[in-house]
Amino acid sequence: MSTRFPINRWAPDDRPREKLVKYGHKSLTNSELLAILLGSGTPNESAVMLAQRMLAQYDNHLDRLAQCSVEELCEFHGVGLAKATRLAAAFELVRRHKQTPLNRIQLSSSQSVFEFLQPHLGNLQHEEFWVIYLNQQHAVLTHEQLSRNRFLVFQPQHHF
Repeated sequence: MSTRFPINRWAPDDRPREKLVKYGHKSLTNSELLAILLGSGTPNESAVMLAQRMLAQYDNHLDRLAQCSVEELCEFHGVGLAKATRLAAAFELVRRHKQTPLNRIQLSSSQSVFEFLQPHLGNLQHEEFWVIYLNQQHAVLTHEQLSRNRFLVFQPQHHF
């Protein structure tokens, strides 16, 4: 069991919120940004330590953590419904921000379809089937998920 060293006892320039204000968002690590969203840790670990543990569960791949459901986020000790929904909302805002308004997107190649669907499908551990509706000029009218296979998709292990 680790001994908690509360963030409020850290040097002001090392605290995530103060660091963000003073030096900007690019000065923070993923775990520090995540800690700001979490707001607090547990009796035995700071919010930064909790964030590091969460990221470590996904080999420090933030995009994999961002694919977690609220229920999966709640499985982390120290993350309740309030923290999980705050994280899920932040991850969804990022996904929405990445998307261009639909009426300006034209899909004329498999590469353009990949780039359009990647924010939805990138790094999923299950299969999904989506339909994209286009007008005659190949502009996206809408898109929707038709099905989702909850079973894990086989991913070959590479051993070097």
